Amino acid sequence: MARREVTDLLERDPRQEERAGIDLEGLLAVLDETGYRGDPRLEVLGEIVSSRGGRFPNDARIQIVALNDKDQVIGLADTSVSQGDPGYEAFAEAIELQGWPTRIRIVVSCR
Repeated sequence: MARREVTDLLERDPRQEERAGIDLEGLLAVLDETGYRGDPRLEVLGEIVSSRGGRFPNDARIQIVALNDKDQVIGLADTSVSQGDPGYEAFAEAIELQGWPTRIRIVVSCR
């Protein structure tokens, strides 16, 4: 089972985080080339922190989208935080992939 760090494939838009009132910190992406069933698997871990201190100012959804070299979606996961919750949440998302990622897009939206 070959595992390798692929954090350098992460793409983020700081403006999305700013609009949602959060900071994504401590991000780590690890590709497990053989996964559990022989298919590639991606793990993304990190922290969601309120950028304004205290509680989360908005509901925020964080999507993790793995793309191949043709910009096709080959796997996705999401996590979220709710307005008013304490301003810190750690997360770990595992994504079964349908191919090899060349980019991992992090998309933040708020409600």
